[in-house]
Amino acid sequence: MAFTEFYNVFDNLELMVMSLVETIAHAMTFSIVWLIRCSNLLKIIIDEIKKDIAERKFENSEEEIIYYNYNRISKIFTYGSNVGMLITISLLYFRPLMYLAITNQALRNSTELLTLPYRIHSFFDTTNLRTYTLMYLYLFPMIYIAICHMAAICLVVVLVFHICGELAILSYRIRHIGENSQIILVHRIRNIIRMHLKIIWMAKSVDNTFNLILLDELFGNSVVLAISLYYVMMNLDISEIPTCFTFIFFAITALVMLFGYCLIGDQLAQQCISVQNAYYHCNWYQMPLSFRKCLLICMIRGQVILYLTAGRFYIFSLNSFTDDQKDLDRAAKVLFWNKRLMSTLGLWPIQSNDLIFSINFGYFTLLLILEYLDFFLYIGDFEHVIMNLTENIAFVQMFVRMSTLRLYNDEIGEVIMEAMKDFDKANYKTTEEIKTFVTYYAKSRIFFKLMMVFVTITASSYYLTPILIILGNGGLPEIVTNENVTQIIYLLPYRFHLFYAIENIHTYTITYVWQMPFAFISAFGQSTADCIMITLVFHICGQMSVLALRINNIDTEVCDCGPEMRHVMFMHVRLLRMGKIIGKAFSATLLAHLLGATCLVSILGYQMLTNLSKGETGVVPLLVKFFIFIFLVLLILYAHCTIGENLLTESAKVCEAFYNCRWYDMSKNNARMLILCMARSQKPLCLIAGKFTMFCLSTLTDVLKTSMGYLSVLRTVRSHKLFPIRTILTNYYLRSFWKKNFYKYNHMPKIFLQISVTNNQYFCNIILQNKINRIEDLFVHLERIFSIGGIWSFKQTYIRFAIYISYFTLYLIMAYTDFYDAFGNLELMVMNLVETMAYSMTFLLMWLIRCSNLLKLLIHVIKKDMVERKFENFEEERIYYNYNFISKIFSYGSIVGMFITVILLYLRPLVYLLTINQASRNNTESFMLPYRIHPFFDISNTHTYILMYLCLFPMIYCSICHMAAICLIVILVFHICGELSILAYRIRHIKECSQTMIVDRIRSIVRMHLKIIWMARSMDDTFNLILLDELVGNSVVLAISLYYVIMNLDVSEIATCCTFIFFAIIALVMLFGYCLIGDQLTQQCISVQNAYYECNWYEMPLDCKKCLLICMIRGQVMLYITAGKFYIFSLNSFTDVIKTSLAYLSMLRTLL
Repeated sequence: MAFTEFYNVFDNLELMVMSLVETIAHAMTFSIVWLIRCSNLLKIIIDEIKKDIAERKFENSEEEIIYYNYNRISKIFTYGSNVGMLITISLLYFRPLMYLAITNQALRNSTELLTLPYRIHSFFDTTNLRTYTLMYLYLFPMIYIAICHMAAICLVVVLVFHICGELAILSYRIRHIGENSQIILVHRIRNIIRMHLKIIWMAKSVDNTFNLILLDELFGNSVVLAISLYYVMMNLDISEIPTCFTFIFFAITALVMLFGYCLIGDQLAQQCISVQNAYYHCNWYQMPLSFRKCLLICMIRGQVILYLTAGRFYIFSLNSFTDDQKDLDRAAKVLFWNKRLMSTLGLWPIQSNDLIFSINFGYFTLLLILEYLDFFLYIGDFEHVIMNLTENIAFVQMFVRMSTLRLYNDEIGEVIMEAMKDFDKANYKTTEEIKTFVTYYAKSRIFFKLMMVFVTITASSYYLTPILIILGNGGLPEIVTNENVTQIIYLLPYRFHLFYAIENIHTYTITYVWQMPFAFISAFGQSTADCIMITLVFHICGQMSVLALRINNIDTEVCDCGPEMRHVMFMHVRLLRMGKIIGKAFSATLLAHLLGATCLVSILGYQMLTNLSKGETGVVPLLVKFFIFIFLVLLILYAHCTIGENLLTESAKVCEAFYNCRWYDMSKNNARMLILCMARSQKPLCLIAGKFTMFCLSTLTDVLKTSMGYLSVLRTVRSHKLFPIRTILTNYYLRSFWKKNFYKYNHMPKIFLQISVTNNQYFCNIILQNKINRIEDLFVHLERIFSIGGIWSFKQTYIRFAIYISYFTLYLIMAYTDFYDAFGNLELMVMNLVETMAYSMTFLLMWLIRCSNLLKLLIHVIKKDMVERKFENFEEERIYYNYNFISKIFSYGSIVGMFITVILLYLRPLVYLLTINQASRNNTESFMLPYRIHPFFDISNTHTYILMYLCLFPMIYCSICHMAAICLIVILVFHICGELSILAYRIRHIKECSQTMIVDRIRSIVRMHLKIIWMARSMDDTFNLILLDELVGNSVVLAISLYYVIMNLDVSEIATCCTFIFFAIIALVMLFGYCLIGDQLTQQCISVQNAYYECNWYEMPLDCKKCLLICMIRGQVMLYITAGKFYIFSLNSFTDVIKTSLAYLSMLRTLL
């Protein structure tokens, strides 16, 4: 009758749907009833299970509790679902009577209201009340049939939960198999295998019996749930409350059925995994070999998971109920987008293409060189420079992005491979963890789409702006020259310098077209690095959030939460390693964008204000282009700051989670492990721009404030026209020189070929020399320099030192006397101060190196270490060589730079004499000395002047001694950094030692650490006052030197200008050297601290853990290089020094 009714309403879609919801449910019931009545296999399963329940073969109360838990769940589900079905089917059955009760008397007599509780086609007339009542009563047994349907579902639940209980008991027995004696162990294993085989038979029998029925249930309940929810929404609109409640219960029942299937299927799979893990945790390594073989076979069989399926192709689990895996797969698509984006440049790490990258990067680099060539040729044209900077700052950022991705391609690939492992639902314990993780990928998806949209718009608008201007003007723009001749302007999208002239439309079109690939490469180069960085950082943030959830949810009620703690620590170490790689790989990119964004916001703002104030025609395309560009810059900056802020926030959550978990309920051993985790988590993961500044939301406001300051400077420079005419004319001749020489392009390949061959030979020679003598004793070179003046304390040269120090003292007396004489003239005082301060610092350094016993002892210890070279393997030698090589490069470069500077300073008066005319040369005022001193005798005649000039020649050596002393500090600190790096390497690989040697290994590590701490503190105690003098002195010298450069540019003092440029560079190099070595020392201390946490300490004996805890606590105290024990040198403080020097410069320009 039901299917006949369905056939009758086939042309009415709404009635078809209403009939279908009942017909499907009753059809499923019909199939289940036949199965329960006729299945012999089901009968055997039920007999076996009833027999097991009756016998109750529990070996102890723990097994009984395990089985009782599953039995209780089955009981609750059975009672609840049957009661729910009874309520639902009763409401459905009595719904027509309720409708009759609430209608009025007139309508009640109508035959249209005599509806039946189920949609059937009765084969006789039910329009009279008597026939209707009989038919209504005839349908009453359908209530029982519906309850039978739910009872059949409960039967499946009871069967599967019985199997789960048996699997849980089996898992318990396997874990405790080691408690049996060797005699009965064989029988115990035999019983376990029999029990496992029986459970496998029961599970497969249940699946074979019900898989087709469950397929019907899956399809039917899904349709019923959808239709019931549809009825609820429809009836709410027309206030059909009884019908609404009926279908709410119907939807709940369908949902409960689906959830029941998924729940029991998931429990079955989880218990199979539990059995598999139990085989591994049963102390099998302490059993005889024959037992291990048996357990190996069991373990292999246990890897096959038992499932509850629908039609043998759909597996029931909570994953299939919630579709969590689909959410993870959807999140993984973001990485697929990154793959497609990076593959366009050949930079996808898993499948990189060197040919594609070389073509793109070579083309980009060539045009970038042409862009900078245009910049230098038109350096005197302020507007042209601003327009050029708008482009080349962005292009430099793209260049850094592409270079960084290529340089760290392998490291980024390693992080991507690790990230791909996190898209498996099996790695997550709860749905909350998946939702937390997927939320971050939703943010990543938003940023990715916004980035691609605005990068595409920016690149296309930049390329198409000339075309839009041409279309707006109705043709190519024209200007009128001085000779009243009209000249056509051929607008190009980019400001590349061309080695040919564009004089016709044909050449213009070709030029415009060959610049087209640059638009695509720049777009991909801009977005590729940012998108992959945002994706990976948000991935780490999501995993950190999951880690925090797991830490908070550590179950302390179990006997031993050690395995769970160990898993948390593995996850924490893994995320720290991924975060460190990301921070290192994108540090240069972030620094480039931080500097570039600061400049671009100000320059683009200036461009927009300038174009608005002009009010010329055709300005709208330019304004649109600049507005889109500035929005893109701010979007990328906001994205970087956001991911940096999220990384800091999630790191803080992990740190709080370690404290918020129930550590007070843990065992002492686990609580000690947690202390180490707390100690490490106090140092957050963060994104740092070139080790200078940390990216967070406050960085965004700082950049905007700085950009507005630069914008104000640009407008001031423009309004005061500070670009002199002389500079413009000079650049005109410079452009003429370039055109004359570089148009002869036939000779350029030969020149570049010669340069390339020379460079290749040079680098090959360096590599061969490094292979022959890798680690050099750099003290030998310093000893040669210091021994000239008797400064080196290891040699008995007191007389030589006395002569030089007396000479130096006399010089300082004359210098300070000159300072006293110029005391009323502020400008002369400043000019004297720049030299006097520098040589006063040199004087103190020479005394310190000569007289400090602590420094002598420190050098002796380090030289002894270098001679012994106690490297345990090649990797340690390579680590130390890196620092030794940096020290060598710094020493050679800085000493050569200082030599050039002081030579220029010494010869400056002679250059001045040679450049003036004969009349001025005979004037005594032209007899200038290279240094500002007060000689105590007359030097107005040539003979005395020459003698005094020659007497000042040894000051060149004193200046070189100053730089050699700085190099000594650099060598000492980099030696300590190398030792710390080797120490971190040894700590990380401490697990490779055997248990018997690990105590001696820890002892040697502690001794090495204490020795390094002594060296670092001795070095700081020796030099901290000298470094304070250096800090103040070099800051002032830098400011005064820059002041001299600016002043001498206005009066065309080229020789003096070059001298003080070198002087400023040397001061800057000194300051940067101090900050660099200080930052390196701090970073290596942090590396040692991290190494203690990453050395698999949780697998060591308790005594070793205590030792490492003490080492970790001591490792949290950083080693620093200080100025006067209060100012810490680091790359972050380097920016403060530059700001201070520029403030001094501003003050000097104001005062003078």
